Amino acid sequence: MAAPTGTTPKGEARREALVAAAAELVAGHGPDAVSHRSVAAAAGLPLAATTYYFRDLTDLLVAAVDRVSAAEVAGAEAVVAAAGRGRRSARTTAGLVADVLLGTGRHTDADLQAHYERLLAGGGTPPCGRCCRPPAPGCTAWSGSC
Repeated sequence: MAAPTGTTPKGEARREALVAAAAELVAGHGPDAVSHRSVAAAAGLPLAATTYYFRDLTDLLVAAVDRVSAAEVAGAEAVVAAAGRGRRSARTTAGLVADVLLGTGRHTDADLQAHYERLLAGGGTPPCGRCCRPPAPGCTAWSGSC
């Protein structure tokens, strides 16, 4: 959900803080970690801010998943761009594939669990499914923009 028209810079900053906090929760603990209270606390904002800036928890969750997905796409694109062309060993290729699929910063079991929980949430939370699905033919990114 885009920021309402006529919002103030303070309002935009608060909305951004909520999305950033929710995205951190999704990335670190999975979508089930997102609640009005957890996001407000993580953002350092009053509980009422979550319902003021988002129609409901699903809208906030979709914005968070969109943010995490966009960061993952950017990370995967950076890995591919840095790899360049040329011959490489099977081990190096496997490492690059893992970095593209899992992200370069996911090294702990908790990181991987949160990643897979977010992907699986697409089935249980239809609005988030558009962010978690593989791209449609002709689409170049894993995001809800296709």
